Amino acid sequence: HHCMFPQAAVYSTLHLVTNPYQADIDGVRFLGTSGQNVSDIFKYSNMEDHLEILEWTLRIAHLSPTSPDTLGCYPFYKSDPFILHDCPHVYFCGNAASFQSKEVKGMDGQRVLLLATPEIGR
Repeated sequence: HHCMFPQAAVYSTLHLVTNPYQADIDGVRFLGTSGQNVSDIFKYSNMEDHLEILEWTLRIAHLSPTSPDTLGCYPFYKSDPFILHDCPHVYFCGNAASFQSKEVKGMDGQRVLLLATPEIGR
């Protein structure tokens, strides 16, 4: 909500978006989350870092496989909004312990850049 960013809210360039969010910019598809989905999987798996989890969720084509069981969200019954139908070119998450990047092959053999970005202030 714009009340959380009172100094930035006065600028027309501030665009508040959903989490997760997908944007196409000049033909490049970006898909990102704030990182709760990745942190939740990290807690309940043997995966060792955020990039490994990003790559796994890309391979299974699901952003948040632990929702709504261990990660709170609205329980969708007829369709799952976290299923990936289109492979992004850049797939990122926030709130990681440190910055990491890796390039992998996507569902159709395309290149996908995975990015784990640290918490703001780290």
